[in-house]
Amino acid sequence: MGYKYELHVHTSEVSRCAECSAAGQVEVYRSLGYTGICITDHFFGGSNNIPPDIPWEEKIRRLVSGYEHAVQAAGADLDVFLGWEYTLGGGSDFLILGLDTDWLLRYPDQLKWKPAEYFTKVREDGGFVIHAHPFRRYPYPWIDTIKLMPWHIDGVEGYNASNEDDENDMALQYAAHYHLPIYGGSDNHEGWVNRYAGIEADRRYENITDLLRTAASHPEWIFCRSETCPSEMKEI
Repeated sequence: MGYKYELHVHTSEVSRCAECSAAGQVEVYRSLGYTGICITDHFFGGSNNIPPDIPWEEKIRRLVSGYEHAVQAAGADLDVFLGWEYTLGGGSDFLILGLDTDWLLRYPDQLKWKPAEYFTKVREDGGFVIHAHPFRRYPYPWIDTIKLMPWHIDGVEGYNASNEDDENDMALQYAAHYHLPIYGGSDNHEGWVNRYAGIEADRRYENITDLLRTAASHPEWIFCRSETCPSEMKEI
């Protein structure tokens, strides 16, 4: 059995659309035998519950609260990594991974950056940009345009467990056309879901960017599949 990693998890502490707390998510993934998860709550401009008119430091404190609660709940049993889901607008979302709270605090003007500038800075500072569910067509009124930025990202969420299969097929074609690595994520808002997507690696990785860069050359590590819910987890 490999080392399973989840790249796309939301918590109810931060993401307005999430139904499961950070502690609940930890229990789900622990029960499924995962080695690590990335908490990727919605960034500003996305579906989060953070007031827009509070100081930057307080905004960041609230943004990372789901991650911090997950770390506390996980203890030594599960590695938890910080990320966030950056929204370009119109339903175009990007997972930012590999950076920390200090990075967020260091740039209080980052909401003024243009998307290409934002992604460039993330990558220059050692972070990773993955285009999440690029062809999602859920019946949200704000999703009216597909926006792709293949020259400013590190990879594509080719397998999103919450997407329809044909949406994932289009994401895989997009990644192949631009020679971009594929990744998997569950986009988990509920805790226990019907299927999960992620990376099943060869060993434990303490640094998420090391995992992502290694997985880029191992597409066979990326999975999207159903999992059997342990009976004690059915109420989460």
